[in-house]
Amino acid sequence: MKLLVIGDLHGQTPQVHFKEFDAIILPGDICRDGGREYIWKALEWNTKHPKKKRQWYYYCGKKKARKIVLENVTVGREILRTLSKYKKPIFIIPGNWDQKTTEKKMQESSLNKKDLYSKFIGKFKNVHDCFRKKYDSKNFTIIGNGVMSAPERKGQPYGYEYWRQPLEHHFKNAKRKKQPIIYLNHDVPFLCMDQITNKKSPAYGRHYGSKVARDLILEYKPILCIGGHIHEHYGTKKIGKTIVLNAGFGGDKNTLITLEKGRVTNIEYATKPWSGKVKV
Repeated sequence: MKLLVIGDLHGQTPQVHFKEFDAIILPGDICRDGGREYIWKALEWNTKHPKKKRQWYYYCGKKKARKIVLENVTVGREILRTLSKYKKPIFIIPGNWDQKTTEKKMQESSLNKKDLYSKFIGKFKNVHDCFRKKYDSKNFTIIGNGVMSAPERKGQPYGYEYWRQPLEHHFKNAKRKKQPIIYLNHDVPFLCMDQITNKKSPAYGRHYGSKVARDLILEYKPILCIGGHIHEHYGTKKIGKTIVLNAGFGGDKNTLITLEKGRVTNIEYATKPWSGKVKV
């Protein structure tokens, strides 16, 4: 089986470089990233004032912010429409740009008060939402998660336990059935292709990977973990026996992964990887 993995798009039209594949993997951030300049301003301010959190729409107003968000989601839906024309199953998880809200309290405090992610992926028969879900095939199990604000801290309202708990029984069931696991997570694991190298970023030099993802990998040993979010890296590394792919950023970032008999047998990149190729 061949999986076509497309990196974080942020509204860019994907350039599909491979002709033969059986399924498409989208590890989040399909929607456009309009409003980024306001988010950066808020991030910079919040970094300097950790006890006083300022929302990004403070800098442009809620009315304009809502318009930006709806335009972002519309672009994401058109991307899904384009990829659906390949008539292959699409496995998707939400990224931080994809307007996914998980709890009523989060919806009440959010800008749009709606789960726009579920709406923009809806009505596509070949699109499978893997957020906090398990998808079983004959040869492997896909377990997905997304959105996460990492590195997660234990004991926080939307921290480590909040993101890990919904996945736990899926991993245990797959392990019990001895099914090879493919783990989709919007963010890459902590300390694995997750360091911010953009000197203009307020988070320059820090590691922003997911501690939940790293711990699940160490405990359940999936054959493959696919993530993104950290745009400075594109390529593969290993945590134990698990191959970790940072799917990269941009419409030209395609990776073709071949699976045979419950293991990864080949990895091909459409463009040169930034983090080095793993031997399989």
